[in-house]
Amino acid sequence: MKNVYVNSLLIFLMSVVILLLMHLQVASSELKLQINAPSNAANLSDSQIKFEVYRKGEKVGFHNVEFKLIGDELNVDSTFQIEIDFLFFTAFKFYYHSESRWKNGLLTSLKATINDDGKTSFVTLSREENLIYVKNSIETYTVPTPLFPTNHWNPDVLQEKRVLNTLTGQINNVNIKLLGNDDVITENGKIKANYYRYTGDLNTEVWYDADSRWVKMRFEGKDGSKIEYRCIRCQGSRIMNNQL
Repeated sequence: MKNVYVNSLLIFLMSVVILLLMHLQVASSELKLQINAPSNAANLSDSQIKFEVYRKGEKVGFHNVEFKLIGDELNVDSTFQIEIDFLFFTAFKFYYHSESRWKNGLLTSLKATINDDGKTSFVTLSREENLIYVKNSIETYTVPTPLFPTNHWNPDVLQEKRVLNTLTGQINNVNIKLLGNDDVITENGKIKANYYRYTGDLNTEVWYDADSRWVKMRFEGKDGSKIEYRCIRCQGSRIMNNQL
């Protein structure tokens, strides 16, 4: 009888311990979420990427990207502008602005407006289930998901063979290859960055740091001159790793 009582008591005590451990684990998880979630959201709402744009060694414009987390949706606002002067006159102007929405790592909508030295155009995108609907100044078409735009801040694009060119509204077939690493100057000084090259429908060079943050870009302008992005602020936060 005594043994039965002892065994019953041990079983009861073990049950209490297990319940206490489960309660502590749940409480710890809830506390961790309460601590981390506001911090990540706050960092994201303040996140920016800023580049100065150079042509033939001369500053001609800027490209800024701003990120804002609204609920479970990431809103990305991108502005690119260049002005090329000749003597006392502006010989060429280009302006681009886009607003995109991302959810669970997928692009859900995009609106872009382009002013190419007076010639205006647009690109819009929306997603419904597994289809992407794209409309530009010339045509409307559909493609399957996923689809990444040529905004470059999202390093997941490096795995893709096709991208949406947000300047033309066309699908570009590309081959993106890692060619090594280079020294790149950022707001934190000289760093090592992975060097990628787009070939195919696009010919662009892009650099990402060890945390997959976009830190440099170079491409050829219409006149054959090299256009280069130089980082002013590009290592401020780990946006993609935390939120996409």
